[in-house]
Amino acid sequence: MNFLIRLFRRETSSNEFIPEIDGLRFLAIAMVVLFHLFQVISDNSASLEFTDHPVSRSTIPNILLFGYQGVQLFFVISGFVLAMPFMRFYLGLGGRKILLKEYFLRRLTRLEPPYIISLIGFFLLAWYFGRNTIEVLVPSLFWSLFYLHNIAFPGDLPYISGVTWSLEIEVQYYILAPLITWAVCCIRNKFQRRLIIFILIIVFAILSWFIQVVLEIKTISLALYLQYFFCGILLCDLYLLENKDTKYLNSLPVFVLGLVLLSLIVGTEHTGSRSLLLRLASPLIIFGFYAIVFWHAWWRRVFRLTILTLIGGMCYTIYLLHHAIISTVARHSVRQLHISEYYLFFLIQATILLLFVVLISSMYFLLIEKPCMKKNWPSKLYEHIKYRLLTDNVSR
Repeated sequence: MNFLIRLFRRETSSNEFIPEIDGLRFLAIAMVVLFHLFQVISDNSASLEFTDHPVSRSTIPNILLFGYQGVQLFFVISGFVLAMPFMRFYLGLGGRKILLKEYFLRRLTRLEPPYIISLIGFFLLAWYFGRNTIEVLVPSLFWSLFYLHNIAFPGDLPYISGVTWSLEIEVQYYILAPLITWAVCCIRNKFQRRLIIFILIIVFAILSWFIQVVLEIKTISLALYLQYFFCGILLCDLYLLENKDTKYLNSLPVFVLGLVLLSLIVGTEHTGSRSLLLRLASPLIIFGFYAIVFWHAWWRRVFRLTILTLIGGMCYTIYLLHHAIISTVARHSVRQLHISEYYLFFLIQATILLLFVVLISSMYFLLIEKPCMKKNWPSKLYEHIKYRLLTDNVSR
């Protein structure tokens, strides 16, 4: 067991490992996977007959309908994680200065190889099986490689890998994160800084609603989601400067409040609602739940469970691959394992598809993503190749 934990444990560039973050990553990826699971099974079984097929949305668990909102949970986590090293330094908490060259190189070497390899692989498979014309696939691949598909094709998900739309938002934030964090930390007064961040959360929540609901602009950009990243920055501010062992936060009412907030996160449509009130509440609900996970001992214990942190640590790989795996396997499993009772049918299909997601993602994580987590892997790879070439020349 210890061997498996070490094998699948995510590596960090710093010595600090915050298990709650990976636990929250599990929640986010679980929501997204369940959403696509239900979507794909429903699409592939639309022509099949069932004795007890749900006749309305009211009979379907909301987490299957609104699980796409797990993407916004990821945005809050990114805001938190990217802000931490900069805030440690700017707030004088003992952190070292982060060089921009080092920061961007780390993002490049950590995230690009798994992304590019998966994208090219999906492109080749789509071309080989004729799922789209080469005239459609090549431009989509080109713009996706540069994280510009959302801008090049407003309102259309990337044709090769639809889930990568959110990664384009993440990259836009990665570019601006050092500047945003520096600007926020220029406000030395703790209360004023947090008040400004809170105001920015509200402002960008209103802006998002105005762009999508009032103006009905189809282009997906960072402007629609900055409120979630600012929630992560605010959470990081509190995490670094406030006492995490505050006893009054460990009360039963706070635990119950966590249950309420979690039920709102997974059970209501808030991130994409046309209601301005829900748009305003959405980032605050996620922020409130995350804060309770950090400061409430019971919730902290739940999200520190090893199984959650291990799967959460693989969330990038799972996010990249899960929809393609589910879609490919479901084309065969849905037809061949048809059962007249819908709920039993769904349970069997979900189990099969999740097993494939876990197995394939685990292999990809170990072979592709985890090696890229090592900070100096490009130079070590170069030295290894150089050594092998020199050894071969000497032997000849």
